[in-house]
Amino acid sequence: MEPTWTDIGSAVGQIASAIISLVGFIFVYLQIRQTNENLRQSNHTAIYSINTELYKFFAENSTLRPFFHDGVMPTEKDMNKVLSVSELFADFFEFILVERDSLAPEIRQPWLNYMKKIFANSPGFRIFIHKNKDQYCEELLNLFANVAPSIPDQVATCEDVKTEKDFFEVDSIYQECFGKSSVPTDLQHSWWLKQPGGIIALKENQVTIGAVSFWDISKKCFELLMHGKIKEREISADDLTVENSGYLYISEAAIKDDYRNKKLSFLLLRKTILSIEEKFKQLKGKRNLQILALGFSSEGEIILRKLGFQKILDATQTADNQPLFHLKIESMESVLEIKKALL
Repeated sequence: MEPTWTDIGSAVGQIASAIISLVGFIFVYLQIRQTNENLRQSNHTAIYSINTELYKFFAENSTLRPFFHDGVMPTEKDMNKVLSVSELFADFFEFILVERDSLAPEIRQPWLNYMKKIFANSPGFRIFIHKNKDQYCEELLNLFANVAPSIPDQVATCEDVKTEKDFFEVDSIYQECFGKSSVPTDLQHSWWLKQPGGIIALKENQVTIGAVSFWDISKKCFELLMHGKIKEREISADDLTVENSGYLYISEAAIKDDYRNKKLSFLLLRKTILSIEEKFKQLKGKRNLQILALGFSSEGEIILRKLGFQKILDATQTADNQPLFHLKIESMESVLEIKKALL
């Protein structure tokens, strides 16, 4: 049966309708594409306009520039100005992150590098973030959490204790800070001989000014400590493992009184966290990393809580008569949360 004119007309109408729909789709697609391009250009213009204003500000207030680019700590006189400018920077950086998808890829990374540079080189900016981190997005905090403050190597370094001389310098600081509560020198020396990488020393101009000690221990020893069954000084070198066990015990952490400023303590804490991060990576997902630490002072307890440790035993429940804290690291996100706690 031959098609009628009605059938032909209907078919032509359907084809025409499809063509019109296709043309309409293409038109809408081109409109969206143009809108996105306009948005990208608008964001580029806004970002560079704001940045130009910041450059002009520093040109007109050159005395403030070192506080953001040269690692200079603001004086009490300059602190309010530095904090005000820091807020402008933080809001600007968050705007860039929020709009990053509308930025060309070739300029996105340089901006991220610039944000990291300001955070690393500006103590005043870090103070502002520390005080106001609850008002900024997680992505900005995550970015800063993986940035270490710039501290010249000739000023301060963190390094594993490798010589007898360095060991006894560290032990002297521990004995001075903790007195009778300190791990006996001979015992700690036996631990260090078993695990030479167990002590990280903080040095300023090659002078030991602080340290932190943490040890891989057996699961059995860990469980005895966790249930308050043994004292710290009852841990023997035989309880320490040669390989990464997944169970860590932080025995001591201290800085000489004259050097207890945030910049240097942050450096030591950060080195410790990076070491813990490396140990977690070595486990390759086979198990969680668990850490125990006694709270020998109110300051120590504050730091432990800040890093995510939970108190699991009161002082009356441990053999050392000190509260016991526990931290379980289950993922790299857990490590990132610890890093953010140090912001």
